[in-house]
Amino acid sequence: MHDVFGRNLLHASTRYCRPDVYRLLLHHGLKPGHLDSWILHISIRSTYSSGGNVRQIDMLRLLLVHQPEVFEHFYFAFRLVPTLLRSRDCIEWLWHNVTCILPNEEVIALRSCLLQMVVRNICVPIYLLRDERVIERIERFLEIKMKEHYLCIRGHFMESLFADTNSSLESSEIGSRFIDLLSRLGFDVEAFMRSELDRYHNISGYFPWGMIFDHRKKIIFEPADKGGWLLRWEWVLDSCLPGYLVVSEHIALGPDICWPTDWPFDIGEHKFYYSDDEHDQQFERRMNNKARKQRAKAKRKRGTRVPGAWV
Repeated sequence: MHDVFGRNLLHASTRYCRPDVYRLLLHHGLKPGHLDSWILHISIRSTYSSGGNVRQIDMLRLLLVHQPEVFEHFYFAFRLVPTLLRSRDCIEWLWHNVTCILPNEEVIALRSCLLQMVVRNICVPIYLLRDERVIERIERFLEIKMKEHYLCIRGHFMESLFADTNSSLESSEIGSRFIDLLSRLGFDVEAFMRSELDRYHNISGYFPWGMIFDHRKKIIFEPADKGGWLLRWEWVLDSCLPGYLVVSEHIALGPDICWPTDWPFDIGEHKFYYSDDEHDQQFERRMNNKARKQRAKAKRKRGTRVPGAWV
Protein backbone atom coordinates (compact mmCIF):
# COMPACT_ATOMS: atom_id res chain seq x y z
CA MET A 1 0.00 0.00 0.00
CA HIS A 2 1.32 3.45 -0.88
CA ASP A 3 0.06 7.00 -1.27
CA VAL A 4 -0.34 9.04 -4.44
CA PHE A 5 3.35 9.96 -4.34
CA GLY A 6 4.46 6.32 -4.23
CA ARG A 7 5.49 6.43 -0.57
CA ASN A 8 4.82 3.55 1.81
CA LEU A 9 5.39 2.93 5.51
CA LEU A 10 9.12 2.48 4.94
CA HIS A 11 9.25 6.08 3.78
CA ALA A 12 7.41 7.18 6.90
CA SER A 13 9.75 5.26 9.21
CA THR A 14 12.71 6.88 7.43
CA ARG A 15 11.15 10.31 7.63
CA TYR A 16 10.65 10.07 11.39
CA CYS A 17 13.95 8.26 12.02
CA ARG A 18 12.50 5.00 13.35
CA PRO A 19 14.98 2.23 12.52
CA ASP A 20 13.05 -0.19 14.76
CA VAL A 21 9.88 0.28 12.68
CA TYR A 22 11.92 0.04 9.48
CA ARG A 23 13.32 -3.37 10.54
CA LEU A 24 9.86 -4.61 11.55
CA LEU A 25 8.39 -3.66 8.16
CA LEU A 26 11.24 -5.38 6.32
CA HIS A 27 10.73 -8.49 8.47
CA HIS A 28 7.09 -8.62 7.36
CA GLY A 29 8.09 -8.44 3.70
CA LEU A 30 7.52 -4.78 2.81
CA LYS A 31 9.76 -3.76 -0.08
CA PRO A 32 11.35 -0.32 -0.44
CA GLY A 33 10.58 -0.18 -4.15
CA HIS A 34 12.19 2.14 -6.66
CA LEU A 35 12.80 5.69 -5.51
CA ASP A 36 13.35 8.38 -8.08
CA SER A 37 14.88 11.66 -6.99
CA TRP A 38 11.61 13.56 -6.82
CA ILE A 39 9.83 11.05 -4.55
CA LEU A 40 12.99 10.83 -2.44
CA HIS A 41 13.13 14.61 -2.23
CA ILE A 42 9.59 14.68 -0.84
CA SER A 43 9.74 11.63 1.41
CA ILE A 44 12.91 12.24 3.43
CA ARG A 45 13.11 15.99 3.54
CA SER A 46 12.68 16.00 7.33
CA THR A 47 14.63 12.82 7.99
CA TYR A 48 16.79 12.60 11.11
CA SER A 49 15.10 15.58 12.71
CA SER A 50 14.96 13.76 16.03
CA GLY A 51 16.19 10.71 17.85
CA GLY A 52 19.81 11.43 18.70
CA ASN A 53 23.03 10.25 17.12
CA VAL A 54 22.51 6.53 17.82
CA ARG A 55 19.17 6.34 16.01
CA GLN A 56 20.39 8.54 13.18
CA ILE A 57 23.44 6.38 12.55
CA ASP A 58 21.30 3.24 12.82
CA MET A 59 18.92 4.69 10.22
CA LEU A 60 21.82 5.53 7.92
CA ARG A 61 23.14 1.99 8.29
CA LEU A 62 19.77 0.50 7.28
CA LEU A 63 19.53 2.75 4.24
CA LEU A 64 23.05 1.86 3.16
CA VAL A 65 22.25 -1.85 3.33
CA HIS A 66 18.69 -1.95 1.97
CA GLN A 67 18.43 1.18 -0.18
CA PRO A 68 21.94 2.15 -1.31
CA GLU A 69 20.52 3.73 -4.47
CA VAL A 70 19.20 6.67 -2.46
CA PHE A 71 22.74 7.81 -1.79
CA GLU A 72 23.31 8.25 -5.51
CA HIS A 73 20.79 11.09 -5.70
CA PHE A 74 21.90 14.69 -5.40
CA TYR A 75 18.66 15.64 -3.63
CA PHE A 76 19.39 13.15 -0.88
CA ALA A 77 22.48 15.08 0.21
CA PHE A 78 20.69 18.37 -0.43
CA ARG A 79 18.00 17.45 2.11
CA LEU A 80 20.14 15.29 4.37
CA VAL A 81 22.97 17.69 5.17
CA PRO A 82 20.98 20.55 6.78
CA THR A 83 19.43 18.16 9.31
CA LEU A 84 22.75 16.41 10.03
CA LEU A 85 24.77 19.59 10.51
CA ARG A 86 24.14 19.55 14.24
CA SER A 87 25.37 15.98 14.43
CA ARG A 88 28.96 15.91 13.24
CA ASP A 89 29.28 12.26 14.30
CA CYS A 90 26.62 11.24 11.77
CA ILE A 91 28.31 13.09 8.92
CA GLU A 92 31.64 11.46 9.72
CA TRP A 93 30.03 8.03 10.06
CA LEU A 94 28.38 8.37 6.66
CA TRP A 95 31.60 9.73 5.15
CA HIS A 96 33.61 6.64 6.15
CA ASN A 97 31.02 3.85 5.91
CA VAL A 98 29.61 4.68 2.50
CA THR A 99 32.71 2.98 1.07
CA CYS A 100 31.32 -0.39 2.24
CA ILE A 101 28.34 -0.21 -0.12
CA LEU A 102 29.04 2.06 -3.08
CA PRO A 103 31.77 1.67 -5.71
CA ASN A 104 34.67 4.08 -5.60
CA GLU A 105 33.34 6.48 -8.26
CA GLU A 106 30.00 6.85 -6.48
CA VAL A 107 31.73 7.29 -3.12
CA ILE A 108 33.73 10.19 -4.54
CA ALA A 109 30.58 11.71 -6.04
CA LEU A 110 28.64 11.44 -2.78
CA ARG A 111 31.46 12.88 -0.70
CA SER A 112 31.81 15.73 -3.16
CA CYS A 113 28.09 16.40 -2.90
CA LEU A 114 28.20 16.31 0.90
CA LEU A 115 31.07 18.79 0.96
CA GLN A 116 29.28 21.12 -1.43
CA MET A 117 26.11 21.07 0.63
CA VAL A 118 27.93 21.60 3.94
CA VAL A 119 29.78 24.60 2.51
CA ARG A 120 26.57 25.89 0.95
CA ASN A 121 24.76 25.78 4.28
CA ILE A 122 27.49 27.94 5.81
CA CYS A 123 27.85 30.49 3.02
CA VAL A 124 24.43 31.02 1.42
CA PRO A 125 22.32 33.51 3.43
CA ILE A 126 19.03 31.62 3.14
CA TYR A 127 20.65 28.54 4.71
CA LEU A 128 23.02 30.45 6.98
CA LEU A 129 23.71 28.85 10.34
CA ARG A 130 23.73 31.19 13.32
CA ASP A 131 25.00 28.83 16.02
CA GLU A 132 28.71 29.57 16.39
CA ARG A 133 29.40 26.27 18.18
CA VAL A 134 27.84 24.31 15.32
CA ILE A 135 29.88 26.27 12.78
CA GLU A 136 33.08 25.55 14.72
CA ARG A 137 32.35 21.81 14.73
CA ILE A 138 31.61 21.85 11.02
CA GLU A 139 34.78 23.78 10.27
CA ARG A 140 36.88 21.25 12.20
CA PHE A 141 35.35 18.55 10.00
CA LEU A 142 35.90 20.58 6.82
CA GLU A 143 39.48 21.49 7.72
CA ILE A 144 40.55 17.89 7.22
CA LYS A 145 38.04 16.52 4.73
CA MET A 146 38.09 19.44 2.34
CA LYS A 147 41.86 19.41 2.08
CA GLU A 148 41.93 15.65 1.51
CA HIS A 149 39.10 15.63 -0.98
CA TYR A 150 40.12 18.70 -2.94
CA LEU A 151 43.25 16.93 -4.11
CA CYS A 152 40.97 14.56 -6.09
CA ILE A 153 37.89 16.63 -6.96
CA ARG A 154 37.91 20.19 -8.27
CA GLY A 155 35.56 22.58 -9.94
CA HIS A 156 32.33 22.04 -8.01
CA PHE A 157 32.01 24.65 -5.29
CA MET A 158 31.16 27.55 -7.60
CA GLU A 159 28.18 25.71 -9.04
CA SER A 160 26.94 24.75 -5.59
CA LEU A 161 27.29 28.27 -4.22
CA PHE A 162 25.82 30.20 -7.12
CA ALA A 163 23.40 27.72 -8.68
CA ASP A 164 20.25 29.34 -7.29
CA THR A 165 21.34 32.98 -7.17
CA ASN A 166 19.66 35.21 -9.72
CA SER A 167 21.04 38.48 -8.37
CA SER A 168 24.61 39.51 -9.07
CA LEU A 169 24.50 41.70 -5.96
CA GLU A 170 23.61 38.71 -3.79
CA SER A 171 26.46 36.69 -5.31
CA SER A 172 28.97 39.18 -3.86
CA GLU A 173 27.77 38.44 -0.33
CA ILE A 174 27.92 34.68 -0.88
CA GLY A 175 31.38 34.97 -2.43
CA SER A 176 32.60 37.00 0.55
CA ARG A 177 31.39 34.32 2.98
CA PHE A 178 33.09 31.60 0.93
CA ILE A 179 36.40 33.50 0.88
CA ASP A 180 36.18 33.98 4.66
CA LEU A 181 35.53 30.25 5.11
CA LEU A 182 38.58 29.32 3.01
CA SER A 183 40.72 31.70 5.07
CA ARG A 184 39.51 30.21 8.36
CA LEU A 185 40.22 26.70 7.06
CA GLY A 186 43.80 27.67 6.26
CA PHE A 187 43.62 27.48 2.46
CA ASP A 188 45.65 29.64 0.13
CA VAL A 189 42.64 31.53 -1.23
CA GLU A 190 44.24 32.60 -4.49
CA ALA A 191 45.61 29.13 -5.31
CA PHE A 192 42.33 27.47 -4.36
CA MET A 193 40.22 29.79 -6.50
CA ARG A 194 42.58 29.71 -9.48
CA SER A 195 42.40 25.94 -9.44
CA GLU A 196 38.62 26.02 -8.98
CA LEU A 197 38.15 28.36 -11.92
CA ASP A 198 40.41 26.47 -14.33
CA ARG A 199 37.45 24.55 -15.72
CA TYR A 200 35.63 27.79 -16.56
CA HIS A 201 38.53 29.38 -18.39
CA ASN A 202 37.99 26.93 -21.22
CA ILE A 203 34.55 28.42 -21.76
CA SER A 204 35.59 32.07 -21.37
CA GLY A 205 34.72 32.06 -17.70
CA TYR A 206 30.98 31.62 -18.31
CA PHE A 207 28.78 29.35 -16.30
CA PRO A 208 27.75 26.39 -18.47
CA TRP A 209 24.27 26.85 -16.99
CA GLY A 210 22.21 29.61 -15.48
CA MET A 211 21.15 31.56 -18.57
CA ILE A 212 18.20 33.81 -17.73
CA PHE A 213 16.42 35.83 -20.41
CA ASP A 214 19.33 35.02 -22.76
CA HIS A 215 21.80 36.61 -20.36
CA ARG A 216 24.83 34.61 -19.26
CA LYS A 217 26.80 34.76 -16.03
CA LYS A 218 30.55 35.20 -15.76
CA ILE A 219 32.58 34.39 -12.64
CA ILE A 220 34.71 37.25 -11.33
CA PHE A 221 37.59 36.67 -8.91
CA GLU A 222 39.80 39.70 -8.32
CA PRO A 223 41.72 41.56 -5.59
CA ALA A 224 39.67 43.89 -3.40
CA ASP A 225 40.57 47.58 -3.11
CA LYS A 226 41.27 47.31 0.62
CA GLY A 227 43.05 43.98 0.47
CA GLY A 228 41.69 40.48 0.29
CA TRP A 229 39.64 39.09 -2.57
CA LEU A 230 36.28 39.57 -4.25
CA LEU A 231 34.31 36.63 -5.61
CA ARG A 232 31.05 37.08 -7.50
CA TRP A 233 29.44 36.62 -10.86
CA GLU A 234 28.12 39.29 -13.17
CA TRP A 235 25.81 39.41 -16.13
CA VAL A 236 27.39 39.21 -19.57
CA LEU A 237 25.63 41.89 -21.61
CA ASP A 238 25.77 42.52 -25.34
CA SER A 239 27.67 45.77 -25.91
CA CYS A 240 25.86 46.27 -29.22
CA LEU A 241 22.40 46.46 -27.64
CA PRO A 242 20.78 49.83 -26.83
CA GLY A 243 21.29 50.96 -23.24
CA TYR A 244 24.41 48.88 -22.69
CA LEU A 245 26.40 51.71 -21.04
CA VAL A 246 23.59 52.58 -18.63
CA VAL A 247 22.90 48.98 -17.66
CA SER A 248 26.59 48.14 -17.25
CA GLU A 249 26.99 51.07 -14.82
CA HIS A 250 23.72 50.48 -12.96
CA ILE A 251 23.24 46.73 -12.76
CA ALA A 252 19.89 47.09 -10.98
CA LEU A 253 18.47 48.39 -14.28
CA GLY A 254 19.54 45.20 -16.03
CA PRO A 255 18.51 41.57 -15.51
CA ASP A 256 18.68 41.94 -11.71
CA ILE A 257 15.58 44.11 -11.78
CA CYS A 258 13.56 40.95 -12.45
CA TRP A 259 14.90 39.32 -9.30
CA PRO A 260 14.31 41.67 -6.34
CA THR A 261 15.86 40.23 -3.19
CA ASP A 262 15.59 42.92 -0.52
CA TRP A 263 12.74 44.36 1.51
CA PRO A 264 10.12 45.54 0.66
CA PHE A 265 10.17 43.55 -2.57
CA ASP A 266 10.82 40.09 -1.19
CA ILE A 267 7.97 37.75 -0.34
CA GLY A 268 9.56 36.33 2.77
CA GLU A 269 11.01 32.93 3.57
CA HIS A 270 8.80 29.86 3.04
CA LYS A 271 6.16 31.89 1.16
CA PHE A 272 5.03 31.58 -2.42
CA TYR A 273 3.67 33.92 -5.04
CA TYR A 274 -0.09 34.09 -5.24
CA SER A 275 -1.83 32.71 -8.29
CA ASP A 276 -4.40 34.81 -10.16
CA ASP A 277 -7.26 32.99 -8.44
CA GLU A 278 -5.79 33.69 -5.02
CA HIS A 279 -5.32 37.34 -5.96
CA ASP A 280 -8.99 37.56 -7.00
CA GLN A 281 -10.18 35.92 -3.80
CA GLN A 282 -7.99 38.18 -1.70
CA PHE A 283 -9.29 41.27 -3.54
CA GLU A 284 -12.91 40.13 -3.08
CA ARG A 285 -12.41 39.59 0.66
CA ARG A 286 -10.82 43.01 0.98
CA MET A 287 -13.73 44.70 -0.81
CA ASN A 288 -16.27 42.82 1.32
CA ASN A 289 -14.52 43.91 4.49
CA LYS A 290 -14.44 47.49 3.26
CA ALA A 291 -18.17 47.44 2.46
CA ARG A 292 -18.99 45.96 5.86
CA LYS A 293 -17.05 48.68 7.64
CA GLN A 294 -18.79 51.38 5.60
CA ARG A 295 -22.23 49.97 6.48
CA ALA A 296 -21.30 49.84 10.16
CA LYS A 297 -20.01 53.39 10.01
CA ALA A 298 -23.22 54.59 8.34
CA LYS A 299 -25.33 53.07 11.12
CA ARG A 300 -23.26 54.73 13.82
CA LYS A 301 -23.42 58.14 12.13
CA ARG A 302 -25.92 60.46 13.88
CA GLY A 303 -28.47 62.25 11.73
CA THR A 304 -28.41 66.02 11.25
CA ARG A 305 -30.38 67.83 13.96
CA VAL A 306 -32.07 71.17 13.48
CA PRO A 307 -31.53 73.50 16.45
CA GLY A 308 -34.69 74.02 18.55
CA ALA A 309 -34.58 77.80 18.11
CA TRP A 310 -35.27 77.32 14.42
CA VAL A 311 -38.45 75.30 14.96
